[in-house]
Amino acid sequence: FKPSNNEDRWKRDEWLMFQMASLGPMLGQVHHFVKFNSGKSLYAEERYSKEALRIYGVLNTRLGISQYVAGNDYGIADISIWPWIARFEWQNIDLSKFPNILRWYKEIFNKAKKSNILCFSTPFDESSVDFLQKFRVPVFKVASFENNHIPLIKKIINTNKPIIVSLGLTQLKDVKYLITLFKKYKYKNFALLKCTSAYP
Repeated sequence: FKPSNNEDRWKRDEWLMFQMASLGPMLGQVHHFVKFNSGKSLYAEERYSKEALRIYGVLNTRLGISQYVAGNDYGIADISIWPWIARFEWQNIDLSKFPNILRWYKEIFNKAKKSNILCFSTPFDESSVDFLQKFRVPVFKVASFENNHIPLIKKIINTNKPIIVSLGLTQLKDVKYLITLFKKYKYKNFALLKCTSAYP
């Protein structure tokens, strides 16, 4: 994470700035307008979706040159960018169209597993469950705003893997329904995660 020469340090900082000034803010706008407020501003949806495609193109080109973002060593630039790319579904991005990013995405996932890090992710639709199954994730986490997405939860139950369900903004009646659903399928391998979705 601390390159020994100036050239590598500048390259690291260059891609960190890319994440902070472009990739993070622009993909965040996609999340806001496309994922959470779809239909409210067509102009914003189109603008930021196009920008997301441009950013993915830049990153895909870069990863066609080097193994990792800042060079051939895994580093802080990869750590800062990977979580944003992990939300590619929120951005309506097909990773198969960006083969260098997909290769990098899988490498980092497998790198975590080789380091005995419990690596898993949050699917947001049924196809995401199939995608994550390819990585043999040991557990699935369901986001609080998806815990009433019954087809998704049923799909995860069918994997027979543990499920962590977040409860932010969830009413007690919805929690009771979730428990009833798990009992219906005689599924005991789940945990309910109390989390705070609003702060004073």
